[in-house]
Amino acid sequence: MATLWFAPPLIVLGNMHPIEALKASFIGCLRNWLPFLIYSLLMLVLLTLGLVPLGLGLLVVLPLSFASMYVSYRDIYHAD
Repeated sequence: MATLWFAPPLIVLGNMHPIEALKASFIGCLRNWLPFLIYSLLMLVLLTLGLVPLGLGLLVVLPLSFASMYVSYRDIYHAD
């Protein structure tokens, strides 16, 4: 999962080759293992709560998760 987390934005936005993007994604996740652990637990709770109202909560949780993935990508790979 760590190899695939940032690979798509690294390929599309970072102009990296796929193998390099997979390596960079794994290294980025490995260097930030504690924030990703907390993020994963929080997203597990949010996804579970989003499923309670017949899955309608996912209309809020899924866009939020994609936005948070982009923000974490910007924070790790474009720290200016």
